Amino acid sequence: RQEYARERSDLEEKYAALADQIFVKRTEIISAGSEKYLDIPDTPTGLAKNLQSLNLTGERATEKNLSTDDHTLEVPGVPNFWLCTMANSEEVSAMVSEIDLDCLEYLTDIRCEMHHDCGNIGEGSGEDGDSPDVASGFTLSFHFDAQKNPYFKNSVLTKRYEVPNMYEEEGDPLLHEVTGCVIDWRPRKCFTHRTVKKKRQSTSDDDLHSLGNKYTVIKRVPVHSFFHFFNPPKLQDADPDVLDEDELGAVEEIFHKDYEVATAIRCQLIPRAVQWFIGDFE
Repeated sequence: RQEYARERSDLEEKYAALADQIFVKRTEIISAGSEKYLDIPDTPTGLAKNLQSLNLTGERATEKNLSTDDHTLEVPGVPNFWLCTMANSEEVSAMVSEIDLDCLEYLTDIRCEMHHDCGNIGEGSGEDGDSPDVASGFTLSFHFDAQKNPYFKNSVLTKRYEVPNMYEEEGDPLLHEVTGCVIDWRPRKCFTHRTVKKKRQSTSDDDLHSLGNKYTVIKRVPVHSFFHFFNPPKLQDADPDVLDEDELGAVEEIFHKDYEVATAIRCQLIPRAVQWFIGDFE
């Protein structure tokens, strides 16, 4: 088991380094940093379908200088590349709502960095008597054009997963920790919550309200948005000594779906983004 995990980790690291050169070139083309253009094949599951599914057709497509009739791009680079790529993934697109679209247009790249932790599986030793260096998790990095993005100031949003048994042959992945990041929203630009005002009537005398008097309660209510992805619940919240069976099951389901999305991004979207963009992902 230990040998399998070590060799698999080494292979992934080797080919990740080779793939990184391709990803850098891909980013240059997407962002118009290269004179080359991405060839969009004439396929019904390609660009036009993606634009339609994300409400990017019609007036919105015209504003972006896109042509959805002949599947051509009239501008350098590939606008909305990652937005359209995410739309073709069932796991990821389920997290994206219409309020996310404008902000996701400033997404320029998605990358994955593997973590290595000596001795994170089993016992034994590698070279020089040390435990083998195997992958024990990963960090997803979402890069944005911070200069043009009117919604938040971050140039990179990250999500870190610590998975000690990541490369073991048997058993489900064991999440040790999931860490998001703080989004530095610009003033009045946060769209992950909405303000709700409710009229209440006091049922008792206190320092603020007299019995029977009406007052207004203002609450911030979360709305469906992809950007909640960067604010995951704490694993400590899944404490069987604190939560009942239904509550514990709900928290576990959140982490299960979250890891499914992260795996789809790491294993499908990042390495094969072009195929997912044009719809050729069968």
